[in-house]
Amino acid sequence: LVIVDPTQDPPFERKAACREGRDSLQRADQLALIYQGDTRRPIGELGHPVLRRQPRCVRDLSTGRVVAPESCPPVIVAAAVGEPSSVVSCAREYGLTVLSSVPIRDHGKPSSTQRRQLNGAGTHTALITEKDAFGWAAAAPLERAQTLVLSMDLTGSKALAATLVDRLMEGRPHA
Repeated sequence: LVIVDPTQDPPFERKAACREGRDSLQRADQLALIYQGDTRRPIGELGHPVLRRQPRCVRDLSTGRVVAPESCPPVIVAAAVGEPSSVVSCAREYGLTVLSSVPIRDHGKPSSTQRRQLNGAGTHTALITEKDAFGWAAAAPLERAQTLVLSMDLTGSKALAATLVDRLMEGRPHA
């Protein structure tokens, strides 16, 4: 399964734009398109399933409590994901005020400079993804900044998963 964002990865062939090379795309059993927020593109564009990131909730990292968008202070997004701007878009869609973004290497952790930037004088709030809450933030939480965690849903993923399971089961003997 290869998931690409056609707004970031066109034409799916340029290695610099697309995280997966042409060979990977050709070997994929399924290609799905992902969009952030509302899209005017038709569902099933290019004949591929369409997924969409949607914000679900924001929780305080230290307490686990859900924080209403109107109660959230302005945030600095710190995202160790392939496309940090998608996290910024989800945060804004949820109703948060985003002051800036600190892009962290995908699957990485913040550098010492980035940690200093995020900790600042302790007067702002960092917003991270669930992936980062279990990754770098759990291992080394920010010292002085309040940290909020943005939970996102991927609409269309259940139907895509069911389709892929059906494909995997095709041709197998029935028990």
